[in-house]
This record gives sequence, structure tokens and C-alpha cells, in this order.
Amino acid sequence: MKFFNLLILLSLTAFKLNAQTNNAELEKIENFILNQQKDSASIYLSKIKETTPYISVLRKITNNQSDYSNYKKFIDNVSNSGNHQYGLISNFINNSIDQPTSDNFNQNYFQIKLDQISVLRDDSKTIDQSTIINKELEKYLLKFDQTKKEIAIANTYLDFHKIVLLLIQFKNEEAKKILDKNLNIAKKYNDKKLQIATLYYTCNYYLNKKNLQEYINTCEAILDLEQQLPEHSKYYKGTIMNTLDAYIYKGDHENEVDKLLLELYSNPKTREDSYAFYAKYLTYLPLESERVKKIFKQFEVDNIIEFGEKIKVLAKNKLNSNDYYYIYYEMGEALEQHGFLKEAIVYQRDAVALNRQIYSEDLSKALANFQTQQAIKEKELELEFAEKKSTFYIVIASLIGLALFITALLLIKNKKQTKQLNSQNKQINEALNENKLLVKEIHHRVKNNFQMVSSLLDLQTRDIEDEKAKELAKEGQNRIKSMALIHQKLYQKEDGLIDFSDYLKILVNQIKTLFTGEQEVEVHLNAEDLNLDVDTALPLGLIVNELLTNTFKYGLKDNQKNIIQIEVNQQENGIYNMIFSDNGSGLKQGLDIKKAKSLGLKLITRLTRQLQGDLIYKYDNGAKFEITFKDLFLRKQTH
Repeated sequence: MKFFNLLILLSLTAFKLNAQTNNAELEKIENFILNQQKDSASIYLSKIKETTPYISVLRKITNNQSDYSNYKKFIDNVSNSGNHQYGLISNFINNSIDQPTSDNFNQNYFQIKLDQISVLRDDSKTIDQSTIINKELEKYLLKFDQTKKEIAIANTYLDFHKIVLLLIQFKNEEAKKILDKNLNIAKKYNDKKLQIATLYYTCNYYLNKKNLQEYINTCEAILDLEQQLPEHSKYYKGTIMNTLDAYIYKGDHENEVDKLLLELYSNPKTREDSYAFYAKYLTYLPLESERVKKIFKQFEVDNIIEFGEKIKVLAKNKLNSNDYYYIYYEMGEALEQHGFLKEAIVYQRDAVALNRQIYSEDLSKALANFQTQQAIKEKELELEFAEKKSTFYIVIASLIGLALFITALLLIKNKKQTKQLNSQNKQINEALNENKLLVKEIHHRVKNNFQMVSSLLDLQTRDIEDEKAKELAKEGQNRIKSMALIHQKLYQKEDGLIDFSDYLKILVNQIKTLFTGEQEVEVHLNAEDLNLDVDTALPLGLIVNELLTNTFKYGLKDNQKNIIQIEVNQQENGIYNMIFSDNGSGLKQGLDIKKAKSLGLKLITRLTRQLQGDLIYKYDNGAKFEITFKDLFLRKQTH
């Protein structure tokens, strides 16, 4: 009996390993096809014994026997797998799938191009390409009778591109006219999927108009239509999530929220998506309420802290990084709302770390794709070289007595090898240069993202009437600007180090412009020839930002020249010292800086610990802060 069980276990293990191998092989084949390397794809396909419907599709494409339905199955599969960059897929569509010449409308071709438009439109860098393809598809539809049902519906789907562009530009009323026309067409032909798609984009109209009730009404109309379909549309899951967001934000829809949450939770395909919404729901509910007790019972936990730990474990490795991030974010908000500040900070910190990881994964994926392309090129060069080598030996065997001819062939071979080596060296140098450009692009994007967040905070600050809240928002904006400045400096430099002296000059000028008053202020800087890594410069810059802001707000005196001195120098390898001093009023007498409740002083203390440094404060004719810290290399050695 034990032998029989062992045999079954070994069989299942072998099956699993074989499945994993097949998936890896299929991904290689797909990559060859996308790169127009059909010969290589054919070699790998010949090694696969079984024949599934999808493998049949791959063989037909490789043998140039594919029709549009097979192309659609292939494009859908590689797009949904997440294993290939969409830029590669889009290039394949442009180069391999020609417009049909038939007099009959081809639905598969139309859907391939429509999906391509939708994906390219979602990326600001390729939105112009999506517009060009949309115009080409409009010309394709003009070949057919415009009064036919299928052509009228196809034209309606094409209108969604124009609608999205209008909504992006906040030309809301122009977009609404087209949406109303499309909805009438959808109702005329009783096309419920088209009605759902039209209403889905109508939700974006009401979002722009900030009309929450109409937004909710439209979402509810979509969900009613979904119940009339034999199979839910691709908008169903997104609509449930949008409706939940609106219900929770507005309040007084607890019964509806309970129902939609249970629907997400009950479906194995969307269960993990429900966890972040449960966390968000807890933010708005009293912890002692019956609804909260019911949620805790559903997840088999006793309190909100256990609930957070439970959903983290349940969602791990099942959600993508972006969706997993929202679990941390919403749990941090819920814990903060209910007074668990220490636990909330941990979640918020982990959310920030996960966000950085997402940036890193995007960069790694781009680099991995680039390295794969290089590996394929190198493999092709090896195959080409092997073929030439084989031919060369045949010639030698046939013409052994012709020494002069052999010598000539050897010279030719050496020349070709030299050319190939030069070509390979050129490819390596190009790869290194592209890697540098990728890293610079990441810093550029991070800087732009910080600037976008700063602008959003600025817009929100204008609507805040409470002066204390407005001041806190301004301080947050200043911190973001100081971090954005770091990434701007990284983008401008090749060696990955920050000229901290130059950075301080710009930072000081930024803060001085925010506190222009009657007091006379001089700032003396001494940090010449100081280049720091980003993981040291970023927290140190934030510390200087807090100290400067605190001095300008509270430390200046009237009727005297106010002087601020900032000195940063290297004491020994990897250890630095920064002294920040002014001739102002200093901190409140007897204040223990390590126990201070001020957010700025807490931030300075925490950032100093992050730098593995020591913070000393004393009053010496003004406030004087001395911080000794280590650079990244030394911190890693002593960690």
C-alpha cells in the first residue's frame, strides 16, 4: 500500500514538473513568434509531443497558415498572460496582421485592433499611436454598409476612444453627447454588452462632474444589466469595485455594501480582491458594531489587528503587487481611524516599501526583457557560426590538397570572426548604454511622480480653510519637494551620487522663498566636495528641510540679523558630521528632543536612526543640532 501511494505521489510530481516545463517552453515559443523568429519557434514546437488547441494555433502561425481567429486567440493569450511587454505584442500586430481585403466585415480583425487601441491609450507615451490606429480602423469600417447592425455597433465601439480623450481634457459635455448617442444605438439593437460599455464610460463623465449620486445610479444600472447576461462582461468586476468605493465613501449604503462585498468574497476568482474593500469598510464602521463583529466572524478573527494580519497572509502570492499594495494602504487608514497609530504607521511604512518594490519590479522586467532579446541575438549568432563552421569543415575534407584555397578560407574565416567579435562588442556597449538610460529614466519618472503629488497637494491645500490643516499640508508638500530634488540631481548626474552642496543651496533657496518676511536672514553653507549616495542624501535632505522650516517658523528674532549655519563634513571613511545652528530662540527649555511630540522632531529622530546616526541638541546662543551619521556602504557593513 505504501509503495502504491509513493508511486502516485511520484506520478503527480512528474506531471507538475512537466506542466511547468511546458509553460516555460510555450513562453519561449510565444516570444520567438512575437520577435518574428518563426524558424526558432518551429524548432521548439517540434519538441512538443502533445497537441492542444493552443499549440495548434501556434503551429499554424509559425507555418504562415493562420487566419484572423487564430491570431486573435494568440494575441488574447499573450496579452492576458502578463509574460510579455505589450510594446512587443503591438509591434507584432502592426507587422504581421494585415487589414483584410475581403468584402465581408471581419469581426476578429476588428476586435484585435480595438483591444490594441484600448491598451495603447492607457499609456501616455503611446496614446498618439492609439489615435492613429483608431483612424485606420474608422477607414476600414467605411468600406461597408453603414446601415448594417454589425457596422453600426462597431462604429459605436470606436467612439469610445474619442470619448476617453475628451474626458481626459475635461470636455465633459462633448463626451456626454456621444455617450447619449451610443446608448441609444445600444438600446435600439438591444445590445446589452454595448449598453454596459457605454454606461461604464458614462461613470467617468459623472466622476469628472463630481456627481456622486449619478455615478452610483449608473453603476447600479450596469449591475442590473449584468444580471441579464448569460456570462458577465469584462466590465463586471470593475463596476462592482467602483460601486463599492462610491457606497463606502458616501455612507448610508451598508446593506448594499454587505451584498457586493459578499459577492466578491464568494467568487474564488475575486475573493482576494475583496480584502482591501473590507479593510476600507472597517475605516467607516464602529468596531463595536454588529457588522464589524460579523466581518471578524467571517474571517475567524477577534479584532482589527488580527484581521489585517489574516488578509495579508490570504492575499500573499495571489494578488499582483499593485493590488496587494492597497491592502496595506487601506489597513493603515483603518487602524489610524480607530486609534491604533503604532500599527497604522507599520502598515503605511510597508505600503511605501511595497510601492518602491513595484518600481523595482517594473525596471527589472524591462531589463529582463532586454537581456532576453540580447540572449536570442547571441544564440542566433552561435547557430549561424555553427552552420558556417560545419560548411567550412566539409570544404576542407573535399579540398584537402588545395593548400592555397584552404589558406584563403582560413583568412576569410578569421576576418568574419573579427567582424562578429566587433559586432558583439558593439552590442554589449549598446546594452550598457541602454541600462544607464533605463536607470536615468526611472529617476526621471520618480521625480515627475513626486512633482505630480506636490501639485495635487497644492490643489487640495487651496480648498482647506483650517489654517492648522493647511500648514500641515504645506509641510508635507515641502518634504515631497526635497525628495523630488534628490531624484532630479540623480537624473542629471552619471555616477549615481548627489552633489550635496549644490543640493543644499537649491533647498535653502526654496524654503527661503516660502518664508519671506520682515526678518533679515543669512544662511551660511559649508559642504564643499561632498558627494553622497541617494539612500543617505534623501533622509539627510529631509532632516535639513525640517530644521530649516522649524527655524524659519519659530526660531527667528525681530530687530537682529538672523544667521543660520549648516556645515557637513566627512570625519573618516563612511562617517560624516552635520552641524545645524542658528542665533534664534531655540527649543523650549527642558524639552527632551527624543520624546518630543512634534511631527518634525519625530521625523528628524527617526531619520537619524535610519542613518545609524546620533543626534545631539543644545542651546548655544541659539539652537544647535549636531548629527553624526554613516553612509550606505558603512551601514550595510554594520547592519
